[in-house]
Amino acid sequence: MFNIKFPIGIIILLIITVIVNVFSNITIEYFGISYEIFRTYEVQCGNIYEVINTVDIADFTQEKRVNWKYCQQKAYIVLITSGISLIFLATVLIFLIYLYKNKPKQEDLTDLLSILKRMNKK
Repeated sequence: MFNIKFPIGIIILLIITVIVNVFSNITIEYFGISYEIFRTYEVQCGNIYEVINTVDIADFTQEKRVNWKYCQQKAYIVLITSGISLIFLATVLIFLIYLYKNKPKQEDLTDLLSILKRMNKK
């Protein structure tokens, strides 16, 4: 029989992961390729709250000012995808809890098995 507690636990773990992702830092990675060298450049934009609520970017370093539009776009993308993921996971969790609460009770089949065993012996 299908154990419904396992998917409920996994969905709760995924919801926690999505919530942690919302509070993580926004980073942008660039790949630089030349004839001999392959390098990865990373720009730390800050957390989502900072990135979205900043109006004046004069306080930041030159590296962040150049990439500020991309930082804001990535922050909005993280918020939108996290919101959609939370809504989906919450609906699936509610549905699974509803199934768990309303699952039919299993009847005891020992009497039926004993009758069938007696019939097979004859």
